[in-house]
Amino acid sequence: MIVMSLVKLKNLLILVLILLINDVVISQDTVFISQNNSMNIGIENRFVKTVSFGLQRMISSRDFIIVNAAIQSKSPYNSYNHEQIGPFFVVFNKNKVFTSKSISVGYGRFIIPKSGLYLSGEFRYQNRYFDNVYFYQCTGMSSDSEVSLLSEHHNNIGITPVVGYRLVLVKGKKLSFISDFNYGQSIGISIQENLIHGEAKGSCNPNSEYMKYYPTPIVNNKTVAWFHSVIRIKVGIIF
Repeated sequence: MIVMSLVKLKNLLILVLILLINDVVISQDTVFISQNNSMNIGIENRFVKTVSFGLQRMISSRDFIIVNAAIQSKSPYNSYNHEQIGPFFVVFNKNKVFTSKSISVGYGRFIIPKSGLYLSGEFRYQNRYFDNVYFYQCTGMSSDSEVSLLSEHHNNIGITPVVGYRLVLVKGKKLSFISDFNYGQSIGISIQENLIHGEAKGSCNPNSEYMKYYPTPIVNNKTVAWFHSVIRIKVGIIF
């Protein structure tokens, strides 16, 4: 009698557990199905200067398509140089003079929907450039010093695998507020146009007699491998 009661109690508990799990799964799916769209805004990479916008559309309870765009404010710098670190290493602070904008489209999937963890792949295009910037290579000896007036235009194209995490801050029936954190690594090609407008050898002064400006810039076109890390921190809404 006791054994039969225990068996009935066990079966009852299993039934309740199944119903609870089913209710959780249905509730989770309902959130993703009824709130198919999201918009977000945030910061990307050079955090203070780059603003990122995103649109996301759920196409199933786990899968989504996404569009991202990023705009970097124009660089205030008009020159860069090389810095000697120790006896063997030279570092160029060239990144500070670039301005960039990018757009990407892709597909993603929530690996564990309830946790917000997802993976995506994006096809990414980035335009990166600077115009009429001085590059100083100043050494201890004036005869070895150089200064050049340069412009560079890069068209970067590639794919970006992304891993991300979406956290629901406030969940509502029709509108929810979220935060989104993701990291990706772009891999592709960079089609570059590099121009020399003028240069001086034997001086680090662009106003010296050694400086020679060209009526037509010297153009150097090249295509190289492109690797670029993408870090985004965003907030947004699901509706």
